[in-house]
Amino acid sequence: MANNTTYQPHKSSIGDIDANYVAVACYGAAVVFSYIPFLKYLAWLAPLVIYFLEKKSVLVKFHAVQALILNAVGAALAIIIAIVGTIIRGIIKPTYDYSSLTGYTDYYSKLKAYTFVGTLFVLIALAVAVVIMVLEILAALSAYKYSEYKIPIIGGIANKVSEKLSKVDFGGTNNTAPPAQSWTPPAQGYTPPAPPAAQQFDTETGLPITPAAQPAQPMFDTETGLPINPPQ
Repeated sequence: MANNTTYQPHKSSIGDIDANYVAVACYGAAVVFSYIPFLKYLAWLAPLVIYFLEKKSVLVKFHAVQALILNAVGAALAIIIAIVGTIIRGIIKPTYDYSSLTGYTDYYSKLKAYTFVGTLFVLIALAVAVVIMVLEILAALSAYKYSEYKIPIIGGIANKVSEKLSKVDFGGTNNTAPPAQSWTPPAQGYTPPAPPAAQQFDTETGLPITPAAQPAQPMFDTETGLPINPPQ
């Protein structure tokens, strides 16, 4: 089971919107494009634009890359199915042979095969679209909860691509600040203040003994350096 990372709620750099809404939009925009004729093959462009607009949210960037790869795979499969189906239908396309007595029978059997192949490839294309739709819904629900949903195979590729692209500076899209220089202040010795002198008492009377007065420190003239005699 894939290890799906969960992020703390945060803001996207796109309009200062909650990042989970932008991550969901990666899939929603692709779904909208997939239902527009001719643009459905370019649905992967929507998450690509979101990826380059987003400058800080890892959650948004991951889901943008995953939606990009998922829709690119879907577009490639749709093109392959359409090309293969067209080639096969072109080979078995019925033609009526008027010179043959069995012309009608041959034409009718080929027509049934032609119709069957066409219907089969339409159903295959529809099944691929449904699978991609389900995967996008599951991924969008996880994105709304600020969590990754790694689609099998595609999720692992998206994770690696997102990590590599995050190290590339696309002309200022990744504003990587230089690492902050750590500063450790020099250790300074600490000398605790001397505790106050304990009061001494006379052992006979129990009265406190007053310490002898300290002699006054002589004062000096700041200009001559000579002692200043206090007035008598």
